[in-house]
Amino acid sequence: MIVGFSTIAGALRQARVDRKLTQVQLAKALGLTQGTISRAEAGGDLRLGTLVEIARALNLEPVLVPRRLIPALEALLSASDRGRAAIYSVDGDEPYVESTDDSLAP
Repeated sequence: MIVGFSTIAGALRQARVDRKLTQVQLAKALGLTQGTISRAEAGGDLRLGTLVEIARALNLEPVLVPRRLIPALEALLSASDRGRAAIYSVDGDEPYVESTDDSLAP
């Protein structure tokens, strides 16, 4: 499986650290408590709306992926990590993929 609670928590923490924000700074910007941010980064229970709010503030978008598409998504992400595919998005346009990885061909 591609994601679990610890993966979500780690992604939130990494995105915050990458933006050089403390938990307190992020919490203040969102009108939340530092404890809420800490709980999110520890994989604790949160309201779905709170999780989405935190993620979007960190330029992340939580999505649900049908299980049958997980292998394709994992292949795309793996190829991207290896530099064999690039995912582009232009404001207002649909994202598109350029790949040199034959395994991603339709």
